[in-house]
Amino acid sequence: LRPEDFRQELASPIFYTDDEKSDQWSLKLYPRGEIDRDFISVLLTLVAAKKPEIFVQCELSILEPNNNAKSCMQKFCHRYKLGSPFGCKNFLSRDDLLSPANNLLKDDCLTICCIINIPLNTVHTSSTHDLRLQIDNSRKRRLGDDFRMVLRENKWSDVQIIVGQRKYHAHRVILASRSPVFAKIFNKDWKEQKQSVVHINGIADEIVKGMLQFIYTDTVNELEDRVVDYFAAAKKYKLAPLEVKCEEIMLEMVNDQTAADYLLAAELFGATDLKEQLIQYIIKNMAGVIHSEGYKKLAANYSHLVFEMLEIQTKTLQKMLRDFSK
Repeated sequence: LRPEDFRQELASPIFYTDDEKSDQWSLKLYPRGEIDRDFISVLLTLVAAKKPEIFVQCELSILEPNNNAKSCMQKFCHRYKLGSPFGCKNFLSRDDLLSPANNLLKDDCLTICCIINIPLNTVHTSSTHDLRLQIDNSRKRRLGDDFRMVLRENKWSDVQIIVGQRKYHAHRVILASRSPVFAKIFNKDWKEQKQSVVHINGIADEIVKGMLQFIYTDTVNELEDRVVDYFAAAKKYKLAPLEVKCEEIMLEMVNDQTAADYLLAAELFGATDLKEQLIQYIIKNMAGVIHSEGYKKLAANYSHLVFEMLEIQTKTLQKMLRDFSK
């Protein structure tokens, strides 16, 4: 009996399939199996080659010791890559191998024959067929498309969102999975549980509608036009993906007319990184920003932000003077 255990291999000497001996192969035999202890496994490995892969037709068989007849023949095709063995993991059961009636062993020796055929038109090539399916667009819907339909058609709703006179049908599991605020509402003693309603105050109806669309689909129409309002809603309901999207849009759209409004939003909702970048923009473009309505509102009602910018600007000028004096 061989000493190899489960998943332990024997490797054959290297053999070749070309005259230059550049394509080198080896057989790996697992006497107690590679995936099943009751079977022996025989795998072929591409050890070295001119190119990293070769397509072959392979035949594995056992040569019977008395008449050299082939038995237990297994045929397969495979595109071999360097160092990736492939073959017959259940090549032959150990019971059949060891049975005297099958006469497969002589002096406890097993002879395996491996014949490799390499089609001439596929040597060292890889398949690059351009295959295309004609697929009906209705079969290519995404998850967001399905959720948009669920929201629009009020399917399987179990909660109502009330905003003023407007009513939206929604689903607690979706709201709670997207917003920690909604999750908290639904997890505690819900005062409005009997009616299955949630009242939202302080946010415009169209913003709530867009927020629900984002919760269900990760998209919202005309976000750029009301980005500050959506940012406020995202902060209130802790919709982190919508917060990030709003911050990105504000940085993309910032100009002399919007910078102060965006800065105020960043200050009110604790967006520190956004605030720092907007302050830098305003300092660099103060000549234009100072005439905007947003800056006038900022100076009148949030003077601490103006002083904060002046302090940063002063420190920057002082540093420039020190560097210049050196």
